[in-house]
Amino acid sequence: MEKASKAEYPSYGPNSDKSITKAQLKPDFRLRRDLYELYSVKDLDDEEPMGAGSYGIVRKVIQRSTGEAFALKTLRKAPWTQVPSKVTAVEYYHSKLRNELECMRQLGASLNVVYLYDAFEDDDAVHLLMDLCEGGELLERISDDEYREADAARLIRAVLRTAAQCHSRGIIFRDIKPDNFLFKNNDVNAPLKATDFGLAGKLPKNRDEPLSRRCGTPSYMAPEVINRKYGAEADVWSCGVVAYQLLTGRLPFRDMVNQRPNAKEVFRAILEDPLDLADPPWDVISEEAKDFVEHLLERDPKKRPTARAALLHPWLQTNEAQWKSKQRRQVSGGIALGGQVVARLQRFSTQGLLKRSVLRLLAGEIGKDLSEVERERRENSAIASCIETKRKIMVVNGPIKQSKLTGIDEKEFLELKQLFDRLDTSGDNLVELSELEVGLNEIGYDVTGNESEQLLAKLDTSGDGVVELNEFLAALVNWESVEKSESYPSWVKRAFDLLDEDNSGLLDANEVANFVVGNAEEIDISDESNEAVRRNALIRSCIAEADGDGDGQIDVEEFASLLQMDPSDGLDQYDWRFSQDGSYDDSFDDGADKSNTKVVENIIEV
Repeated sequence: MEKASKAEYPSYGPNSDKSITKAQLKPDFRLRRDLYELYSVKDLDDEEPMGAGSYGIVRKVIQRSTGEAFALKTLRKAPWTQVPSKVTAVEYYHSKLRNELECMRQLGASLNVVYLYDAFEDDDAVHLLMDLCEGGELLERISDDEYREADAARLIRAVLRTAAQCHSRGIIFRDIKPDNFLFKNNDVNAPLKATDFGLAGKLPKNRDEPLSRRCGTPSYMAPEVINRKYGAEADVWSCGVVAYQLLTGRLPFRDMVNQRPNAKEVFRAILEDPLDLADPPWDVISEEAKDFVEHLLERDPKKRPTARAALLHPWLQTNEAQWKSKQRRQVSGGIALGGQVVARLQRFSTQGLLKRSVLRLLAGEIGKDLSEVERERRENSAIASCIETKRKIMVVNGPIKQSKLTGIDEKEFLELKQLFDRLDTSGDNLVELSELEVGLNEIGYDVTGNESEQLLAKLDTSGDGVVELNEFLAALVNWESVEKSESYPSWVKRAFDLLDEDNSGLLDANEVANFVVGNAEEIDISDESNEAVRRNALIRSCIAEADGDGDGQIDVEEFASLLQMDPSDGLDQYDWRFSQDGSYDDSFDDGADKSNTKVVENIIEV
């Protein structure tokens, strides 16, 4: 079994803060510590890393039990040669590691993001176990003889979706550039996935409150980032730079003076130089594409579109609408929910575990009411078949009351149940991984085996390895519509009461644990085993999802707020994944040297 290599502690230099302890330099992140037991990780002396950056490396690792390959990003806890001069510098760096981990967890099983399977640590580093992407970086696919404007539209749509998903989760990427987008494999239609959230951060709850830390790669920085007063709009500018680059093969603002680009000159160009939309190849690029780039590279962030609004630009919508229309005509099953099945699965998968679990509970409660309503209808139908009996009922009880499910799309629930039955080929009222993968492909979606596994892991809120009907409904129901039902508040209160075991009006850690992991009485918070560490972190995360006032408990108002759907989290910002001609597979080339490869350079953070 390999051992984690022991990195030495940085030395204390003349400017170092001597009060900074070793425990502060290499803190415990409360992650599991069994990486080397579960995965074969080669020592750096035996194998070159696939990618390297300022603070870490990316390696290919093999799961011992299955032989499956993954990417492992290793980030050193103390990357300095000398201890910093201020403890705040140490704390900030460690907060960046936590942010990267939290951002990837929040984005869940979005098919536009490299999937995070697990997180580990040892005394010297944090290790992120991720999807292995072997198709190379974004710009490596572009060739003059095959590349077309429509290809650029498809790719920039994927980049913008990532930005929109981040923003709807309160995350700013801050380093959108081609290097940070990898193709899953070498197929011509391989999905593009975002990686490296090392500079990502949380947006202020008050979106009018600006961020001030200048960070990112100079050529992709928005003017307001250079001026240290920015928000989510800065990511949209970066998307505009990527779009310009995909369409022309060059950057819109660059150092034309120095042979080796100088950040100061690049910043001047971004702030002052006019945007060139005339020189070739702009003479053969559509007016819609020019308008799209011009809007994204608007220097005034207040006039710049949001990521979601940019996705609705005619240049992207024309290509998208034509493609979706073609695919809907080609696949009969994909018409379910208007072709939104995979998009809805992804949106659900990016929610926190507590919210996903409560939606499963709500779906079950609504299902019970729907069954009751259907039973009453059958009884009333039978009664109404006898006119005389019907008149007697009207006299004694009055007219039959309107359904308490007003506002619920019962047709949609029926359609979802039929779709579930179609996926459930074994007829055991459960959908297994193999059924989900095969079923999604059969009804017209292009999802790989690993991606099906990632989606199932998020659908399976009960953790039993399969998806039952209520979990399936929770993911695909149109909750925005359900919220408008007159019965919705009572369903929410009913769900809260089911979790509130002591009827205190508050959900504590034990009650949340009982709901999401079970057997809270058996949980020992002093247990430091890997499984206990993982479970306790899960419970803390669930509490944090809803605990708005930070008191460690969830009241009914916080509970209801947790369940509210975010109107900005639209389905248009997720990949719909209709099947295409020449579908991709999930194989990989052992000889490939492009897997998750990216050398981080010219990144600035001040």
